Amino acid sequence: MVVKVKHESDVHTIINVQLPTTNLGTPLILILTKGTKTNVYGDVDTLAEDYDETTNVYKQASHIWEVSQYTAPIEVVGCSDAVLHNLGDVSVAADGTVTASDVIVPGIITGVKNHLYDGVLYVLLDDVFTSEEVQQLSDFLYDQQRLMLIAQVRTAEELQTLQKHVAAYQTTKSVLTNTAGFVVPEGNFAIDNAAAYAAANWPVDWQHIGGLPEFDPDVDLVVDDFETIRDLRGLVVVNKAGDNMVLQGKALANNYIDQFVHVNLVGDGIENGLQKKLNHTNFPNYNDDTIADLEQTILAVTDDFVSKGVLDKLDDGKSAHVTIPKRANVSQSDVNNRKLKGVSVQVKIADDIDEIELTLNVTL
Repeated sequence: MVVKVKHESDVHTIINVQLPTTNLGTPLILILTKGTKTNVYGDVDTLAEDYDETTNVYKQASHIWEVSQYTAPIEVVGCSDAVLHNLGDVSVAADGTVTASDVIVPGIITGVKNHLYDGVLYVLLDDVFTSEEVQQLSDFLYDQQRLMLIAQVRTAEELQTLQKHVAAYQTTKSVLTNTAGFVVPEGNFAIDNAAAYAAANWPVDWQHIGGLPEFDPDVDLVVDDFETIRDLRGLVVVNKAGDNMVLQGKALANNYIDQFVHVNLVGDGIENGLQKKLNHTNFPNYNDDTIADLEQTILAVTDDFVSKGVLDKLDDGKSAHVTIPKRANVSQSDVNNRKLKGVSVQVKIADDIDEIELTLNVTL
């Protein structure tokens, strides 16, 4: 995928999706906490069976569902404090001595890594994690190019520490950055309100989110704090001409929150649409009719994204340009292996990104 992001960079990313099996629907928000319980919840009563009203997880979830537009379930993932030791690079010296590096995987990574493709758009954190753990999670999600992390910090100073780390690590120009820092006082759940609204109302620019129940400016912050937060690309609730809204919609490095989320939505939507099509087709013939049918499936998905306002139509009025090889141009080896390579899809995301080019490889 090639993405031009507000004239700042060209982005290449690979997207896949595997939705969880649940009769509740697809969770759009994931809350990470400490513990061993992992589940998808559809209401506070069910959640209270595992997390009572005194827990921060319960409070976060209740403030997510407090936003009337958010009717999706919430996924809660428990993370252990234990670390795993994986075998790293192995080297052999001239004398035959074999050495291997020890790759330490913190519990917060072990907890989230099996839930990258559950359909979640935003990751929120319980307040039990250390600054180091938040940074480790940010690095991991950036490397995977999955999930938008909205990390809560209490002060401008804490935001500065997180931003410094994120800006130093998330430097690859060919991918999008996916960590935001939201300054909220203890006991305030504006971050949960905002994530709920954004998840339920995409496409959305975070700086246009406002008027939610927990949206009160932090009275302990002074003008200099707000300026510091702005300069660090941080988020905070401010009074904009009488309306309490998010200050801006930026991630902590070089792009905007909605850019990362919308790119994932489009890529996941196309791949998920193709997967559903293939799941309902019993070993299709490898011919031009099947290939053309896949093209129509892609266009049906992109047409839907146009109707929802995520994509703009291209200059010729189409929702996408799909370049797909003819059967005669596919190698016999790929036919034998049921592979269809080099399917190119060009679309234009509304408002925030000029254009995306996806390259898909399909197994028939």
